[in-house]
Amino acid sequence: MAIFSNSPLQPFGGVEGDEIVLYTLEAVECHVSREAEDEENAREFLGGGYLTVTSRRVLWDGGAEGFSLEMRLIGLHAVARDPTAVPAPCLYAQILLDSFPPGNHPSELFLVPRDPESLNDIFEAFSRSAALNPDVETADDDLFVGNSARANGDVDPPAMLQRYDDMLTVPPHLQHQFDDAPDPDDAPDSSS
Repeated sequence: MAIFSNSPLQPFGGVEGDEIVLYTLEAVECHVSREAEDEENAREFLGGGYLTVTSRRVLWDGGAEGFSLEMRLIGLHAVARDPTAVPAPCLYAQILLDSFPPGNHPSELFLVPRDPESLNDIFEAFSRSAALNPDVETADDDLFVGNSARANGDVDPPAMLQRYDDMLTVPPHLQHQFDDAPDPDDAPDSSS
């Protein structure tokens, strides 16, 4: 599988000198979905491997398969448990592809640990790394206008709002995973 050619997933190379290891876990299966019209055939199983979350990247070493992914390229991460939407309880990560030309790029990761109890720890490690790697355009006080746009006077409010709306969009096959829990006040009265 050629996941490295002009792709957000780069060859696994291990932890670099300027990175801090935040979390490691053995026996983590990896499934990758690609941007494709046919969602049924878009998901690939890469196998089992060793997951490392650093202060800058996500590393997955599956032996013959392995990759690194810059944390700044992850737009959303969440614990997903719905068996109709995901292969097994997993950490779901949506990959931002804005800076890549159109193609059949990996767009989603599903990291499935052997022990589902470790999902909260993986989520916490992703959250810590994400906090250390804010979006360059939103790193200052004004979350809606990037430095270069502000300096050039190129502020387009509708485009900015669309960008943030796109960042908050959940893929259709996972939408029910993030629905709000039912309101207990709406439950039928069992006393009647």
